[in-house]
Amino acid sequence: RASTSAKSLNCVLNLRPFSFSNGAMDWNGFISALLGAIVGGVFTIWGAHVGAKRSHHDQLKRDAEAEHERIRNVLRAILAEMEALMGIYMSGTGALLDATTSLHDSYFIMSSRYFQVYEGNCGNLGCLPPELSRRIIEAYNIANLLIENLRINNHLLDARGKAGPMIDSVSAEQRLIEHFQKLKSVHERFKESCLRSQDGIRVYLKMDPLVTSV
Repeated sequence: RASTSAKSLNCVLNLRPFSFSNGAMDWNGFISALLGAIVGGVFTIWGAHVGAKRSHHDQLKRDAEAEHERIRNVLRAILAEMEALMGIYMSGTGALLDATTSLHDSYFIMSSRYFQVYEGNCGNLGCLPPELSRRIIEAYNIANLLIENLRINNHLLDARGKAGPMIDSVSAEQRLIEHFQKLKSVHERFKESCLRSQDGIRVYLKMDPLVTSV
């Protein structure tokens, strides 16, 4: 028993005091790893945020470009309609009005719908620069005014043809002559306005789509 006690005492005496050096090293490693994880997480979140923001910006840009191209296509269609109608008009009634100085003695064949492209896209004109939008609307309004004056001229021609007594015939002829002055004026305004609108559309279509949106 004395031997056993001596061995136990020996073991106790041989115990080394506890050292905090290893524990300190472990805590330093843990803190470093924790800080590294936090920093890495922050950069990951920041990178994801930047990526999402860039993706959103790119999508907005693509949407804007698509919208600008849609408007440009509408303008191309309106320009084509203007050119076609102007060409048809100036090869017939318009040429006669240019050559006539006293009265328009020909019937204008009426139709129910002349401006289908314009009428179907009026809502898109608000997306254009104000001056270009104004030009287009003005051109079509004057075109409608011209059609109305040609319709009146048709009625006056009918009235002259149905006139019985000489005095009625003279009166109908006089009304035709008086109306011709107004018809001629609207005719000239239509040509000028239509050409000005076409020039404005062509200039717009040549511009950078992102610049035209400003």
